[in-house]
Amino acid sequence: MRLKQGMIVYPGNPEFNIKQLKSIPADSSNLSEVRMGVHTGTHVDSPLHVNNKGVSVDELPLNYFYGKCLVIDLTNVKFGEGLRSDDFKRASIKQGDIILLKTRNSGTGFKAFKKDFVYLTEDGAQYLVDRGVKTVGIDYLSIQKYHTGYCASHCVLLDNGLVIFEGLDLSQVKEGRYTFIGLPLRIIGAEGAPARAVLIED
Repeated sequence: MRLKQGMIVYPGNPEFNIKQLKSIPADSSNLSEVRMGVHTGTHVDSPLHVNNKGVSVDELPLNYFYGKCLVIDLTNVKFGEGLRSDDFKRASIKQGDIILLKTRNSGTGFKAFKKDFVYLTEDGAQYLVDRGVKTVGIDYLSIQKYHTGYCASHCVLLDNGLVIFEGLDLSQVKEGRYTFIGLPLRIIGAEGAPARAVLIED
């Protein structure tokens, strides 16, 4: 997702704000200040996000953020519904895969926050854990249902040693296999961090 003034954020999270502190020709260089939450736009959730004993984003091994990737097209699932284990059984998921979930969320344009976004159920999350994947990404600002009231799929994934990418824009991506690279900022002690995510066609 592009970071810009007025972009959508998860309700209750800090707004994205960029302000120019210095500018040419009045100053010798241009300098901007950015203020935002670490879960803004495309970002990584580390286990510390849901567990005080979990590791922070800077402690995660780099192999979580790079490797063979499978994008699964799940745009048939309606808004407000969750992705379940049955939705993944046709996919050729391999142990160690990075799995990206393309849903109808990507088609919204991310212009206004949508409470009935497509999410990952606990059942679906457990299926991915059992298949031995290392990282799961989804095309909205949260992987679990809006206002679930408890940890749900976040905990199923993070407590089982997986890493989560949220806020991916998969609108122009076709289902298939790729190489994925998504490196989060190395913020010491943070439970999450913004990332630049790219897919490379094999």
